[in-house]
Parts: sequence; C-alpha cells; structure tokens
Amino acid sequence: MSDGTAGRRTPEEVFADLEQLLERTEGELARLEAAEADVLGEPVSVTSDDGMVTVTLDTDGGLDRVDLEARAVRLRGTLPHLILDTLDRARLEYAERSQEAARRALPSMDVGAPPGGADAWAQRARDGRG
Repeated sequence: MSDGTAGRRTPEEVFADLEQLLERTEGELARLEAAEADVLGEPVSVTSDDGMVTVTLDTDGGLDRVDLEARAVRLRGTLPHLILDTLDRARLEYAERSQEAARRALPSMDVGAPPGGADAWAQRARDGRG
C-alpha cells in the first residue's frame, strides 16, 4: 500500500519554483521597462496631411498639445474632424510603438494585434485606450 505522498511535491520545492518564476517575471518586466524607455522615451507628434494640425502625445500616451497653423481657423466646419483624425493617428502611432517595445522585450511572446487585428488597434486608439 502507498502512503499517498507519491508524486507530491514538498513545500520547499513549490517555493523554489515560485522563486524561479518570480525571478523570470522580474527579468521580463525589467526588459519591458527598458524597451519602453527606449521606444517610448520621446513624445509622439503627428501632423495632418495638409500641415494644419499637429498633435503631440506625451511619453505616457496622453494628449500633450494641439498646434494649429494660423490659417487653420478658416477650416471652420472641418477643423474639429481634422483635429480628431490627427489625434487618432497619433494614438495609433503610440500603440504601434508600445507594441514594438513589447516585441523587443518579449521576443518569444506573440504580441501581435489584439483579437480583431489592426482594426481593433485603430478602434482602441479612437476610444483613447491605445
């Protein structure tokens, strides 16, 4: 008869595995933070195709500033849409940079677009969750 302990791990073995897991996780986190600092260390600026609007996001992806050319005030009906479109493009670029940082830090992990593909990234950017 068996005493029921065959194949069971000791608490010391479990804690040793947890220590290894913690060390690996801390190493991956450090690589991710370094890659983010490298890739996202500068603000993201995007200018509209016509050069009328420039949107700048800070290094955390938050809106830092919106610059308008003097002649942009003549675009009364389309200016809000132009600003929002440029903001969407800036958020998308920030999301792409974030994804690149994750790729660099975690090369063995699939850090592709979320379920739904690139359209989902664009929607997240539009929703301000980029």
